[in-house]
Amino acid sequence: MINKCFHRILAKWKHLLFFHYSTNSFTPKGTKPTYLTNSPMTQEEYNQLDFDFAHCAGTHCEKAGKCLRHTAYKMLAVNGNETYTMVNSAVIKGAQPCPFFESDRKERFAWGISRIYDNVRVADLSDIRQNLIYTFGRTAYYRIKRKERVLTESEQKEIRDIFTDMGYDGSAIEFDSYEEQYPTLMRTYKRV
Repeated sequence: MINKCFHRILAKWKHLLFFHYSTNSFTPKGTKPTYLTNSPMTQEEYNQLDFDFAHCAGTHCEKAGKCLRHTAYKMLAVNGNETYTMVNSAVIKGAQPCPFFESDRKERFAWGISRIYDNVRVADLSDIRQNLIYTFGRTAYYRIKRKERVLTESEQKEIRDIFTDMGYDGSAIEFDSYEEQYPTLMRTYKRV
């Protein structure tokens, strides 16, 4: 009886809490656990893959444990898809890097830049904005500003570097919101 109640409560509040099995502790949503590991792909994330996403059995590959295609292959047992695409293992040779390898690592994407100018001197504001427009292009800059386009980790670093080059603490730059997702699943633009 207690177990059923616990599961009902957990189901109701799971959007607010994540349970970390390795630490046996609850972490409030929006905060990061103290260790940096990727959770395995969920069924919901698997369902977001494109219909022609190539799966890989990975029996021939030393990087299979770190490959998103192999992770997707392991999920076929619980999946209801009638058809799926497979990588031809005969094409992949052991000595060369696999052309189909996709890291099974989530990235931290950022949305919005409305707060990045909060601590900038007025004299530097125009120069920093022009550097950002030069880096991303005018259209992309305004899409990023309106939260219509996501920033990858490397683009976030570029923005921080621009602020550092202008004499500011680039590591203190915070974007409007963050989202952790597999790069393959992340849509760069929001539909407006």
